[in-house]
Formats: sequence, C-alpha cells, structure tokens
Amino acid sequence: MNSSGADFAGNLRPRKNIRTLVVDDSPIATGAIRLLLERRREFELVGTASDGEEGVAYARRMHPDLVLMDLQMPKLDGLSATRLIRGYLPDTRIVVVTFMHGDELRQECRNGGADGFVLKDRLYQDLFSEIDRVFHDSYRRIYAAI
Repeated sequence: MNSSGADFAGNLRPRKNIRTLVVDDSPIATGAIRLLLERRREFELVGTASDGEEGVAYARRMHPDLVLMDLQMPKLDGLSATRLIRGYLPDTRIVVVTFMHGDELRQECRNGGADGFVLKDRLYQDLFSEIDRVFHDSYRRIYAAI
C-alpha cells in the first residue's frame, strides 16, 4: 500500500483509524483535544478518562493505539499511569500533553515510557506533527529489526 491509501494496483483500501484515549482531568483540555481529533478522519476517539487510575483501567480494557496523557491529575499522576500502561500495553503509543516545561521533564517522561511530548499551549500547532513522528519512528524501529 502506498501513502495515498491505495494499493499498488490503485485500488482504494480503508485505512485503519488510530484508536485514541485521552486522559486529562481538565474538561477544557479534553474538549480541545476532542475537537482536534474529530477534525481528522484517521482518529477514532475510544474514550476519555479524568484521572490516571481511570486512564490505566480504560487503556487495559480498550487497547488503544494512542494515549494522550496529562501529567498532573488526581488519584494517579500521568507519569505513573504512563509507566503502568507501558507495562501492560507495550505497543500502545503514549504522548504526554502538559503545561509543564523543561528538558529534564521531557527526559523523565521518555524514561517513564512516553513516546512523545506536546505542550498544551502549543497543542494546535504541534499535536499532529508529534503524533506523526511517534508513529513513524515506531515503524522505522520495526522495519530495522526485520
């Protein structure tokens, strides 16, 4: 299949949607992310969770392709939730979406199992390019191992 969604004979084939779970305690942030995802056909929003515990439970039940994870939440913080999801679902991509800045924080998120990082104040500009990077990097690792 080529990048247009057609096979090499030119027959159109449906693309697999990226099944996405949003984990954020802010209804405003969740609403903004939902709006962005609804504008793109390649995403299917499978659920939203308002704290880390709920996010881990939903991820284990739904097996999403992508989790968009806030860091500061009640019950279980996003970094701890990321570590747990990574342990249960190693193929799920996790992108941290936060207002918190800093290279040390980005590194801590990577070390905790996050595949990507987007600042909430850059959500509209950076979310889809970061998701593209995360998925393309994972495909490169798979093909390099073959």
